[in-house]
Amino acid sequence: MDDDSINQKLAILVPPAMSANLQERILAEAVPVSHSFSKRFMPIAASLLAICLIGYAAFQPFQNNETETETWQEAALDLGFEEIYTWVENEENFTQ
Repeated sequence: MDDDSINQKLAILVPPAMSANLQERILAEAVPVSHSFSKRFMPIAASLLAICLIGYAAFQPFQNNETETETWQEAALDLGFEEIYTWVENEENFTQ
């Protein structure tokens, strides 16, 4: 069978007409449904917020309860500025 005979047989075939009901259903499904931005991304935002809050609450017990003075003192010791820190602290205490 060659291409010409196949083309002739295919040209003879006529597909049946589509029913009106089928055409309406196809067109109804083909119309894009517009979802608003908030409907799409609100669940994602709520999940992210919940994860952040849980993470923040979970890591609260691990925070140091050092005072600010102790933190600065430790930083001065680590950086080798203990003498300057002591001098500044003594000057502040002297003026107060």
